[in-house]
Amino acid sequence: MEKIDGKIRRNHILDILKNANEPVSGSALAKQTGVSRQVIVQDITLLRTAYPILATAKGYLLYPATEKKCRKIFVSISKWSRSL
Repeated sequence: MEKIDGKIRRNHILDILKNANEPVSGSALAKQTGVSRQVIVQDITLLRTAYPILATAKGYLLYPATEKKCRKIFVSISKWSRSL
């Protein structure tokens, strides 16, 4: 896969997360964008300054920005991770 500009890649990552119904792993994002997982980690760090992206054990989620919904997602994930 051809290397793409960072800004274009981050927009592509956002599109993938917006359309995902479940967490998307860093490895899957890396494969879809043609970069290493470490580049994805760096891109997610940059994206998180402007977008509500949640990192979970199963991957990344773009979640609603409302506090009530964010809290509900966080509590659900916390309960899920304790059951592992």
